[in-house]
Amino acid sequence: WGPTTLDGWQTIVEQMAGRPTPAMDPYALILNPDQKKDIAAFLAETLSADTIEKYAAQAIDRPTGAAARAVYTEYDLPGAMNQRVVAQPDAEFLPPKVSGHIGVWADPKTGNIWYATNGLAMLDPRTGLVQEFPFAKSRGGYHDLFGDNDGNIWETTLGANKILKFNMTTHEYTSWDIPKENGQLPHSADLDRFGNLWITTIGGENSGVVKLDIKSGEQTRFAVPAKFAGTYSIQLDKNDNAWFTEITANKISKIDRSGKLTEYDAPKPHSLPRRMQLDSKGKVWFTESGYAKIAMLDPETTKITEYDYGTWVGFPYLIKVDRFDRVWF
Repeated sequence: WGPTTLDGWQTIVEQMAGRPTPAMDPYALILNPDQKKDIAAFLAETLSADTIEKYAAQAIDRPTGAAARAVYTEYDLPGAMNQRVVAQPDAEFLPPKVSGHIGVWADPKTGNIWYATNGLAMLDPRTGLVQEFPFAKSRGGYHDLFGDNDGNIWETTLGANKILKFNMTTHEYTSWDIPKENGQLPHSADLDRFGNLWITTIGGENSGVVKLDIKSGEQTRFAVPAKFAGTYSIQLDKNDNAWFTEITANKISKIDRSGKLTEYDAPKPHSLPRRMQLDSKGKVWFTESGYAKIAMLDPETTKITEYDYGTWVGFPYLIKVDRFDRVWF
């Protein structure tokens, strides 16, 4: 599907070129007006109802082997956008992806799927029943979420600059505001062993990391050298080192327990290191959205190894490592 006129393609190109912000994507500023016109003209001349299907068929890699036998189940969700949850193979290890929603967490105890909406919603995959738990004080920007061992779900809210904790038993929310001087657009979060929540703040010139003491509410900001660094994904290792990506600054970074920051350059300029996760040995796996690759940083040697996955197309985003150290992306 696509526009059928030059004007239609010009509208699409303008929207796509202007959608990212400098804090999110260094490619946002590449296209000048003449280049946008050239791209729209090429698309209008090249793509028609006949050629779109032809090119799409050529571009798609057809699954083979076990991948060809995978079964996907879709669940309709309530709401105007008619979004769907897609249950993926090996859901025990890889939480499902939600169309239109970012944060998703599969409860290992119940098998229920929690996802970000105007607050939270829960899908029972056995019945298809959805329960919604709105957070009335704010709308929009609900992003990452994960569950802890005490029956709580933690959620970041980009739009409200808040952190939410949801008690799965009482269905009550607790919230913390992130002051703008500590950062904007809380993106991802993880807990350390001492009850501190570590949060990336992706927005603005002073993107960084915030440590929130859950008991006292005290916040500590950790700055990074680059402006508009785009601190993105974060996870604590077994020694409570906070590992995180800087998507625009093109780095994989660590803050140790003493507060010392160590940064590692991504393999190539504009690699766009995005989502990351640690394996059982403490190695840091991350997606390189700019080059359709995944990569692994070995903290012991500081060596980064890149991996191709058989095609030059794609925009790897999410990455997960299961309990067998299999990498899903």
